[in-house]
Amino acid sequence: MVKELTKALEQDPDDTQYYCQRAYCHILLGKYRDGIADVKKSLELNPNNPTAFLRKGMCEYHEKDYASALDTFETQNRSESEVSYQTESQVIITLMIKNIQKSDVNVEFSEKELSALVKLLSGEDYNLKLRLLHPVVLEQSTFKVLSTKIEIKMKKPVAVRWEELEARR
Repeated sequence: MVKELTKALEQDPDDTQYYCQRAYCHILLGKYRDGIADVKKSLELNPNNPTAFLRKGMCEYHEKDYASALDTFETQNRSESEVSYQTESQVIITLMIKNIQKSDVNVEFSEKELSALVKLLSGEDYNLKLRLLHPVVLEQSTFKVLSTKIEIKMKKPVAVRWEELEARR
């Protein structure tokens, strides 16, 4: 199956599912490092693929890289309610939380950290803390509370693509 998926990727090198499926084959064969390489490529092409996060965490766990596995699984859980993307000048994080009042949202920026605390309708708190890979311009970083989501925009000081949102622990 690995050979067939490799041939398919030669035909369509941007197909995230082929990378994710080949990673699964590597897991079944015990080739976890190869699985990590494939799943990283899959996540590069589609950073919101929960299956890819799961497979990446599994490979890291079997490689005894427990800290990375834990980080991957935590990122997967966050990705279910958070969506992030970037433009040349900004990093945008969207929290998919509906019907929240602005008074129930507290977002704080520091040069390389983001903290968001949201009082949910259930009475519980949603807490997001990120240690950012690169600094942001505090004065030009903002957030908006809409009826369907909370949108956080962080201004990049330099127009470069961030390889990842968070710095490694």
